[in-house]
Parts: sequence; structure tokens; C-alpha cells
Amino acid sequence: MYEVNFTKSAKESLFRIDRKIAARITKKVEWLGENFDLKFYKQGLEIGG
Repeated sequence: MYEVNFTKSAKESLFRIDRKIAARITKKVEWLGENFDLKFYKQGLEIGG
């Protein structure tokens, strides 16, 4: 599992857009952090070391 850290700029951008959209983006990015290895493993790609 990877840890997702939003930059200051990313946080500022999320605060400027609609809350529902920002929440969806945040949820998807967090999901990717939790499932990154699985997603790329299933596609036959080797990521990391």
C-alpha cells in the first residue's frame, strides 16, 4: 500500500472546485494509493522494486 500526500497546490485546487467533485477525486486518488500494486500487477506490468 502506498501513502497519498496531496501537495499544497493540489489541496488549494480541490478547495476551489465543487465539493462533491473534490470528494470524488480524493476518494479515487486514495483508492489508487491502496490498490496501485494490484492494478498494475493485473495488467502484467512490474512497478517498483
